[in-house]
Amino acid sequence: MAVGIYKPGQGYWVRVLTAVGAGAIVLATAAWAWGQAVNIQLPPGSYRVELVDAGSASLDAGETLALRNQEAGDLGEIGSAVVRDASGGSERFVIDPPAMSTGTHAADASFVVVDGVPYRIAAMIPEPIFSPLYLQGGIVAAIMLVGMIVVFFFVGVKKNSAEFLIATDGEMRKVNWSTFREVRGSTVVVITACVLISGLLFVVDYVFSAFFRAIGVLQG
Repeated sequence: MAVGIYKPGQGYWVRVLTAVGAGAIVLATAAWAWGQAVNIQLPPGSYRVELVDAGSASLDAGETLALRNQEAGDLGEIGSAVVRDASGGSERFVIDPPAMSTGTHAADASFVVVDGVPYRIAAMIPEPIFSPLYLQGGIVAAIMLVGMIVVFFFVGVKKNSAEFLIATDGEMRKVNWSTFREVRGSTVVVITACVLISGLLFVVDYVFSAFFRAIGVLQG
């Protein structure tokens, strides 16, 4: 099927406004997806490690460290990790995703062994493999791209939907639109009627209230 506008120029405004409305829905969906994408947990590309009282330890990039669960070694060594960036010193450095023993996770490590000395881990913070902004932007771009293609297809290319919009435009041209003078007159009539009815109801309510108070049904 050739890609092109089906019967260009016919049903112009109905097709344009339909595309605008559908585009607004696509934008709203993209905005919703942007907010929801922050909840997606990306796999860690590295871990930022902070140690307690590790000023005497010496670290180099590429060095392999052993991870333990307890200093006493009840569980012994549970994994190992390679230092990626040691520019922050021995108290703050970055490691690659560690290789953990079966049934253990990086969060289970409480000590890291540097030069044979175990140091307590103050924090091991996972850093995503790439910025969440890239994920959000990619999802939004995909939604907008797919949305534009779908809107273009149904409004401009697909025969059945385009014929419907063209027919709708033809029917709209047969509508006898009220003039400004007629709309203004009708508005004045409606407002006047509302005021009169409100006044009538107020009077009736006041009369009945006075009557019931006079015969002692209502007090005050």
